[in-house]
Amino acid sequence: MRSLQLLAASGVPVPATVMAATLRDLREMVELVGGVPVLIKLLTPAERPGVMVCESVQSMEAAMEAVLSMGHNLLVQRYVRRRRERDLRALVVGGRAVAWVERRPRPAGCCTRSPRGPAQGGQGAGGGGSHRVEAARVVGLEVAAVDLIRRTPVRWSST
Repeated sequence: MRSLQLLAASGVPVPATVMAATLRDLREMVELVGGVPVLIKLLTPAERPGVMVCESVQSMEAAMEAVLSMGHNLLVQRYVRRRRERDLRALVVGGRAVAWVERRPRPAGCCTRSPRGPAQGGQGAGGGGSHRVEAARVVGLEVAAVDLIRRTPVRWSST
């Protein structure tokens, strides 16, 4: 949550996010992030973080009830749809974006992504990118993988 606050305060675009500890304000949380669908992210120092996509208020309520009953806090975050859109994962090292991998949705419409490197038809390149570098700098990371999602279709090029 702190990383998201730092990024937003520095002008780096992040999805609307609220922290939840009870079901009491469920509908308000949904409104604050812009409506359903939402991501529910479990805040726990686990080996693998829990993330769920909730398409309705009812599914969100059930997911939150289960997580909160275990004593965990969670984040409710605006779900940024990625149906046919491509996005980038950039590698930032020492304040410079040194490489990136294009990522595409899986054909089955699953919300998980499969990286596509040059051998699989994706494209890679070094280069700048103010949001990539700024995100790593603001959070204080010397090495970071930064995901960028485009809201409009674009043509990617390797130049």
